Amino acid sequence: MSRNQFTVILSNFHVNNAVYIPRNKPGHDPMHKIRSFLDHLLTHLPASFSPNENLTIDESVCGYRGRLTFCGYIKNQSDKYGIKMSTVCDSKMQYVLRIEVYTSKGQQDSSIIGLFQRLLCGYLDKGHTIFMDRFYSTPDVFGFLWARKTKAVSTCIPN
Repeated sequence: MSRNQFTVILSNFHVNNAVYIPRNKPGHDPMHKIRSFLDHLLTHLPASFSPNENLTIDESVCGYRGRLTFCGYIKNQSDKYGIKMSTVCDSKMQYVLRIEVYTSKGQQDSSIIGLFQRLLCGYLDKGHTIFMDRFYSTPDVFGFLWARKTKAVSTCIPN
């Protein structure tokens, strides 16, 4: 695809069908412009792929330095500033199964177990093994996964 053709498609790409609710009002969604597209994507990604036993959970940053209220910062990433996301992927095929975009602290249950419940919905109690980094590895998370018949593997530090 040529660059000019891509810019024409990009300039006409519009997915907003939602009514805007102002900030500081109940029901405000910072991602209202792409929410319908993202919801459609998240329902069809897992439906079109049957994952292997091993899944990975990790946080990532989609590099962005524009004006957004929910831009985040992760110091050890190559793109330090941008949109923070947590993803569940099939570790063998690198297929993204679920994505959760971090928009603000008050939106949802911000605990790690709450995040795992949302991201692994449909994959718990099926014998999967979850690979994660030390950011997520706590005894509570391992106990939660073990109770849901899901194994976990993580890195740890000696202290």
